[in-house]
Amino acid sequence: MSFMAKARLSFLLRGCSLAALVVVVSPAVAQTKKPLASTLPSPLAQELARLKGAGIPLEAPAVPPPPVGLNAAPVYVRIAQQLTTAEGRETIGKLALLAIRSVPTADQVSAAKEALAANAAIPALLLEAATKPECVFTAEIEPAMVQRSLASLRDAARWVAAGAYVLQAEGKPAEAVAHLATGAALGRHARQATGMRAWTIGAVCDIILLASLERVLTMHGSKPEVVRAASEAASGWLARDVTLPAALRREAPALIKAIDEMRDNGLSEQGNGQAAQGVSAMVPASLRGVSPKSPPWRRYADEVGAALLSMLRRTVDLSEGAYPALRQSFDTFNEQLEAGGKPSLVLAAAIVPQFALAAEYDAQARSRAACIRAACAALSARSAQGAFPSSLDAAAFPDPYSGAQVGYRREGEGFVVWSPGPAGRFNGGGSGTAPTPRDVLLRYPLAPGPVQAR
Repeated sequence: MSFMAKARLSFLLRGCSLAALVVVVSPAVAQTKKPLASTLPSPLAQELARLKGAGIPLEAPAVPPPPVGLNAAPVYVRIAQQLTTAEGRETIGKLALLAIRSVPTADQVSAAKEALAANAAIPALLLEAATKPECVFTAEIEPAMVQRSLASLRDAARWVAAGAYVLQAEGKPAEAVAHLATGAALGRHARQATGMRAWTIGAVCDIILLASLERVLTMHGSKPEVVRAASEAASGWLARDVTLPAALRREAPALIKAIDEMRDNGLSEQGNGQAAQGVSAMVPASLRGVSPKSPPWRRYADEVGAALLSMLRRTVDLSEGAYPALRQSFDTFNEQLEAGGKPSLVLAAAIVPQFALAAEYDAQARSRAACIRAACAALSARSAQGAFPSSLDAAAFPDPYSGAQVGYRREGEGFVVWSPGPAGRFNGGGSGTAPTPRDVLLRYPLAPGPVQAR
């Protein structure tokens, strides 16, 4: 199984990697104690000093929760309570067929419209949440409900995408674009929550909604008002106020807490079944059964903690630049895991795949927005000059996914824009070639094809 496949499986099965890890590390909740750095010898103390020198916080800041009227989290709890019922899941199944690249059938559209009409409360709640500037799940919300609420954001994004499809099908494409732009709050709010799983969910929401925006554009690109609105919406997606480097920095205090748990309580095989056993299997045989309070265990835990925090620091640093360099770092880490003989990576093996998945989805989402902007430029040029341009100003459309520029070429009566991808080898494919889930491209006009759910 590939590194990214492991990350996706971890994302689906373990919920929140860090929350799961804390359970794996110890069934106890850490109590207030002396700061970790004051009790640790090298190499962990040295790595903590490096984090501090890099501006990465070692303790979570005390931030008061936002006023209830400004907090979207309670609204998402109410949405999750409705979407996770049997009726809610059935409705999502009908709407999901409208949240895809291909054109759904008339029967699928009719079934989705009926489902939307029968569940008017959900759009009202989504609109209410979109008006809230912050999303903070406070201590009063049970952890299980927090995870349900975050997971439901993906279904909420499909709900928004389905509503946009219905609007454009009714001859209201500009309203469809505005609807999707409002739905962008889903990704923004998810990124405000703690944990890389929340960040990944936010990126997935963006991908779902941007794919829907692509389809509206490919079906109604002849309308200048739609092109302008789509370009503005895509620019808004690229202007995120919470970046991946900032989200990674926020992980440090929780990781330090997990290391502290391991030092004091060892590794537990309780609570998470195969996940716990997989982590414990990396512990050297000579240390299994050794008391966590013993010097050998403490030395090993310090090495484990230093390895994890070193990878975090490197990931933060690389995330400031182009995605391919970050992807290469993850690939190198995976090679180390596959080679074995690195027991100090026991915690990093559980956490780093989540960093990798979050980074990949974030780069894909931003690349989709960049491709939409490039497509809008080509469509605007046709409106002004009567024909699509032979080329675009590459420098105007940097591609976050490849670290290069968005590709563009004329194709038949239209064009295709694409991301070269992390390896720099994708060229947009042919008009009859189905893209893979990792390919980022926009082909105009939309080619008819069978419906395939994502």
